[in-house]
Amino acid sequence: MVKLDWSDGRMGSTCEHGDLCAWIEQLPHDRRFSWSVDTPGDPDPENIVNLAGGVEKSLTCAKLAVIEAMQVLVLGPNGSWLIPRGGIFLDTFPVRGAHL
Repeated sequence: MVKLDWSDGRMGSTCEHGDLCAWIEQLPHDRRFSWSVDTPGDPDPENIVNLAGGVEKSLTCAKLAVIEAMQVLVLGPNGSWLIPRGGIFLDTFPVRGAHL
């Protein structure tokens, strides 16, 4: 089980765990909660890699979904995410200087 230290504020809930961070915010129209797990905040949004995300009916459900997503990403003892044995790693960073 991943234990997360949440910072709850007016704009949403956030937490960091090793090489991962999570953000939860309430959707304005139907009051559900969107959540995402990604790489920690980089000043350049193109360098942030979204690893998981979804929408839940309550803040509690969204926090549980974040915990489940982080467990699926196989967190090591120090919080770093690891490639599962037999898993595949996808390089999702854009190729710099490539002209298509």
